[in-house]
Amino acid sequence: MMKFWIMMIVRIQRWLTRAEEQLDAKMTNIALDPAGDTLAQAEKINALSDRKRRLVNLAVLYHRLECALSADAWARVETCAAGETLAEAAAREGVSRTTVFRRHRMAFKKAQAVLDKLGFDADRMRDEYGSIGLCKRLYNACVVREREQAAPPVMCRKDLGETEGYAAV
Repeated sequence: MMKFWIMMIVRIQRWLTRAEEQLDAKMTNIALDPAGDTLAQAEKINALSDRKRRLVNLAVLYHRLECALSADAWARVETCAAGETLAEAAAREGVSRTTVFRRHRMAFKKAQAVLDKLGFDADRMRDEYGSIGLCKRLYNACVVREREQAAPPVMCRKDLGETEGYAAV
């Protein structure tokens, strides 16, 4: 689901610089090993370079999303990625959870349209980033958190005054 990939792009941003520096250090160590097999070293460096390319692309995607979305839409994507629940957003904004849900959904649709225009759909994101451990962990964390935050449907028969056993709004 693209929503989780978008959240992963936002969440991974703070670790990208460190990950790129670690990859650079690994590539330097491999390249400077005088006793290593040249072909094996070149293969390792190529694999690490490809991984770094994908991480740099994540930074580019982050900045493209940030620039393309309105301030309100970007703020919604960021707060959702940071873990703010619909209930917390509704309380902060003074509106219903349904209104917040619709606004979040529209923000993520706009973000998805930006990524689609750049050629990144869910399949490509999975192919490019599903094999990178950090990306996979953040994506799975977004999925798990979304499931945990899913509230039971609101069922209340207000006309009869029956509220016991039902989720409150």
